[in-house]
Amino acid sequence: MKQFSIIALFLTCLLLAVSPAARAVPVTGQDSATAVQRNDPAFQKALQRWQQMTPQQRQLLRERYRAFKRLSPEQQQRVRQRLQRFRQLPPEKRRLLRQRYERFRKLPPAQQQKLRKLYRRMQELPPDQRKQLRRDIREMRKLPAEQRHQRRQELRRRYFDSPRRAPRRGMHR
Repeated sequence: MKQFSIIALFLTCLLLAVSPAARAVPVTGQDSATAVQRNDPAFQKALQRWQQMTPQQRQLLRERYRAFKRLSPEQQQRVRQRLQRFRQLPPEKRRLLRQRYERFRKLPPAQQQKLRKLYRRMQELPPDQRKQLRRDIREMRKLPAEQRHQRRQELRRRYFDSPRRAPRRGMHR
């Protein structure tokens, strides 16, 4: 859950992101703020987005900002690094990631928990197994629906079931 809270925070930071030049200018007085506003198109764009938000959206953004400020410096740095990596992605890849995140958010809580658990388990695999699992999943997606279900069960047994535990027979998830 913490991982996905950080992702939500990360996406919020995307919305508020301004250029590095704007962050480097100390805004200590009206003159400094005015100079930034006049000289930085990114700041103008962020200001315009802010002005177009509903009061509820602004409040949510403020809450997420406060949550970000409560993170440890290390966590804040990780969020910043992820934001930077995200910005460097091609626009199509960013769009795809946003779509996947929105699809995840619309899932029922039980399904979200199940996916989080699988993600954590996948992260525990050695890098070579994770890479192979990703390949296997890409190949599985090309299969017809009935074969996909069977293949998914095989992959789950291969990568995630304990070798001590015998596969359950007659039970379907």
